[in-house]
Amino acid sequence: FAVKTFAEKPNYETAVRFLESGDFYWNSGMFIWKAATILKEIEEKLPEIYEGLMEIKDVIGQPEYPQKVDDVYKRIRGISIDYGVMQSAEQVFVIPTDMGWNDVGSWQTVYEISPKDKNENAKVARELVAIDARGSYVYAPDKLVALVGVNDLVVVDTGDALLICHRDRAQDVRDVVEELKKRGLDEYL
Repeated sequence: FAVKTFAEKPNYETAVRFLESGDFYWNSGMFIWKAATILKEIEEKLPEIYEGLMEIKDVIGQPEYPQKVDDVYKRIRGISIDYGVMQSAEQVFVIPTDMGWNDVGSWQTVYEISPKDKNENAKVARELVAIDARGSYVYAPDKLVALVGVNDLVVVDTGDALLICHRDRAQDVRDVVEELKKRGLDEYL
């Protein structure tokens, strides 16, 4: 089916209207395209990103490749393909499917799809000791983690950084990312 419009992250009322009308499909974020087609779209709609991609292309397979990727990534603006290209693309088609999709885009979703113990805690940790603690997600592959008297937390240890937040605030991690950027602490991203 040809797509008439592509609306990225509509507000709640608009999303409800879309669903109730039956005329809309939900985008799972999976796209299929020829490399030449998407590069042309990026060149037209996001020229600064296209220029960066061409700089990277010029050093593929060379020793300076990793540094070039790092340099380009740091200087281009962050924008999703949905906002940057798809919302204004003209040759877009959809293939309807029902495949039990779950968008693992948040720690809350990771918790929801993870196996849980008898206290509804999910872990990727060397060991988890949970005393009067329920409904938490713990990622600390090299550590023993103890939770006492707390519920519904996300605990993520990456070795050089530690995140602890309530599960229902996990989407606010983007605010932490922005704060780290403001402080020049990009090495933690």
